[in-house]
Parts: sequence; structure tokens; C-alpha cells
Amino acid sequence: MNLFAIRKHLDKVLHPVVGALARLPFHANTWTLMGGLIGLVGGVVFFYGLWWPGLALLLVRGLVDHIDGYKARNFNQRSPSAR
Repeated sequence: MNLFAIRKHLDKVLHPVVGALARLPFHANTWTLMGGLIGLVGGVVFFYGLWWPGLALLLVRGLVDHIDGYKARNFNQRSPSAR
């Protein structure tokens, strides 16, 4: 089994969660900023040797990035400079 096969199964589980979270009244850029902050905190946590919390933050950061992309594509949201 390769990563694409795993992703296909994981997307079936995550799609309802991502879709529900994308309906929250946050712009796609807000999700991007939150993801960046979570990534920064995760980096600091890894720096101090807290591996399991760092891994959890890394996974949450990936979910937030997924929500960001879903929101931008499906709600037609872009940064002003991208227009």
C-alpha cells in the first residue's frame, strides 16, 4: 500500500470534518495564519524535545492546511494580490 492509497481512505474520513470546519465564518487567509502559528508553536515544542505534543501539533497543522485549501477552492476566496 502506498501513500496515495492511504490518503484516499483518509480523505473519506476527513472530508466531512473539513467541510464542517470550513463553514465556520473564517476567511481562508485566517486559516492560513492559524496554521502558521500552530506550525511555529510546534517547532518550538520540538526544539524543547517534547516529541509527542510536537507530533500532535504537526498533525493539527496539516488539518488546518487542508481546511485552508478547501475553503479557498470551494468558497472562491483568495488574497487580494492573487487576483
